[in-house]
Amino acid sequence: MTWLHVVDDARGSMDAYAKVLEAIGEPPRGLLARFAGPMAQGIRVVSVWDSPEDANRFFTERLGPAFAQVYGEPGGAPVSTDLEVADLYLRSGG
Repeated sequence: MTWLHVVDDARGSMDAYAKVLEAIGEPPRGLLARFAGPMAQGIRVVSVWDSPEDANRFFTERLGPAFAQVYGEPGGAPVSTDLEVADLYLRSGG
């Protein structure tokens, strides 16, 4: 089951996002796509996963420690939304 995860992080910035990616290292198993960009306050990150289990494993094992490394103590929790993807279209080629 393909899974979509959307995070709006009001305290985030693209600089902090780059640091988190550096702390994570290699892309996680099960990640199909990731999109990130700045908003009026903070950033939005959208990720598409092979399954909710892949996403949850990544959030627990790798993202949590990377956030702690970059941000230190937890601040305000990001707002997140998850949903099962009923239709997925990916354009191939350029």
